[in-house]
Order: sequence, then C-alpha cells, then structure tokens
Amino acid sequence: MISRVLVTGASGFVAAAVLAARTANLEFVAASRSPPKNSGIGWSRSPALSGAANWKPLLEGIDSVVHLAGRVHLSSDANTSAYQVENCDGTIKLARDAAAMGVTRFVFMSTAKVLGDESGAVALDESASCRPADAYAMSKHLAEQGLQAIGNGLRVLILRPPLVYGPGVRANFLSLMSAVYRGLPLPLASIQNKRSFIGVANLASAILASLDSNAVSGRIFHVTDGASHSTPELAMVIARSLGRQSRLVPFPPGLLEACATAVGRGEAVKRLTRSLELDDTAFRTELGWREVKTFEEGVAETARWYLDRSRSDST
Repeated sequence: MISRVLVTGASGFVAAAVLAARTANLEFVAASRSPPKNSGIGWSRSPALSGAANWKPLLEGIDSVVHLAGRVHLSSDANTSAYQVENCDGTIKLARDAAAMGVTRFVFMSTAKVLGDESGAVALDESASCRPADAYAMSKHLAEQGLQAIGNGLRVLILRPPLVYGPGVRANFLSLMSAVYRGLPLPLASIQNKRSFIGVANLASAILASLDSNAVSGRIFHVTDGASHSTPELAMVIARSLGRQSRLVPFPPGLLEACATAVGRGEAVKRLTRSLELDDTAFRTELGWREVKTFEEGVAETARWYLDRSRSDST
C-alpha cells in the first residue's frame, strides 16, 4: 500500500535528499514557501510557520508528515522571537492539525544543539541533559517537549542530527571546504577534538527508516554517520577529496579561541576546536539502520559538487 507523506521545507537542503530518495511505497507531497527543484513531486505552497497557521487543507489524505521547515541557525540573526514562533509554535500547530486530520506519523527534525555546543570527553546519548545555548536551540528544545505531549493518535519521532554536510551545504562546512580548496594555511593541526557528522544522504535514509519505525511516540533519536572525527581529520579528508594538499599548521587551540573571541568569532572557532560527539546506538539498534554512505564517500560527493560549482562560477 502506498503511503502519502507531506514533506515541509521541501525547497531546502535536507528535503532535496529526502525527495530524491523516495521509494515505491511512498508518495511524497512537497510543501514549502517556494517550489522545490525536483519537478516530479507534487507541490503546495505552505503557510508561514506560526501558532496560527492552518495546515489542514494540505493534510487531506496524508498518512505521515516529515517536518523539515523552520528558521535555520544564523548567528547574525537578531530576531530571536522568530525562532520561537516558527520552530516551536509553528511545529506544534502543524502537529495538532496533523493529529486532527488523522495523520498517524510525524517525524520532526531537531538538532544536536539542544544538548549544548560541546560534549566533552564522552559521547552524548539521548539521556543527556539538554543545555540549549541560543534562541535557535531553545526553540527546537521547546518544540521537542511540545511534540511529546501531542498524543491523539499521532506517533511522533524526533531526530537530532549533528552538522549535516553534502552537495548544497552552506555555512561553516562550505567555508572550510573553500579555505582548503584555496590552499590557505589553517591553524588546526593542534586540535584534538571529536565531532559527529552526518551526510545528507544518510540523514535522508534515516528519515525514511523513521517512517517505518514502530518506536513509541515521542521517542528522540540521535543520528550520525557513525565514527566521529577531529577537525584536522575533516580538513584532511576534504583536501584529499578536492585533490589538494592539506596545509594544517600547529597553533594552540586555547590561543586560537582567544584570538577569535577578540574579533567576535569566538563561538564559530569553538565549533572547530571543541568536541560535540553523539552516541546513536539506540537508533541503529532499535531501527536496524545503517548509513548508506561512509563519511569519506559523503565528503567526496560533496567535493565533487563543490568542484562543479566552482567551474560553473568561473565560466
């Protein structure tokens, strides 16, 4: 039997991979503020995310919802109240409308940032205390709590990915890839941290697995590529994938953080120097899930996209 799945935020980075990974028993319906690039998917314009949005017309005949829409984390975004309105209030209203329309499954994309910005020496599993450090993370944390209280026959499953990379990636990962490609010397050789990552293809696979899950409603799962990697390891894998030499130079991480803080870049640099490691054993064990691409394969695919993009920009 074919299951109809509404995917919100359908024009976004993660949604593109989800829509491309559809299977014969899933019929995706895309919802977003602008049309997705995948023209083979039925699309509807979604309402603006808020506690007053009416999703019911889009939920007619829908069996499951994959909720990827939301205000993304932007360090320069001063409108902190928008995170609450869109990521929390908007999410809970969509879930309530879904429950009222007889939808049976709701997959919500949260973030590892609800746990804070670092893990220390031990990988964090789902029992770890939440310590959201900014408005974005707090809005996701409050959305998790609100969803766990929905009930009314709606089975909710919450995913917490770490940094997501892949073709189309932006922000810090793209900046690092650009720096490596340009051959810039990077003061990263002395960093000894552990960070979890997940390729967008693996995250799409995890979302599809979640749609088939019989997990108890309200369960939260961490999802990653598997093994964690240090920032120098990441830079070296990127360099190999781009056909470049990694130009990493030693520099005390504490001094690097201090210099970055002095110029207003402290938090960004701490994401390079400190650890944020997740334990995703529960998801792998309970859902029988395995990544579809290794970390190296995912970075190589991202590098090919980056090189194609660079060639296009130069012509």
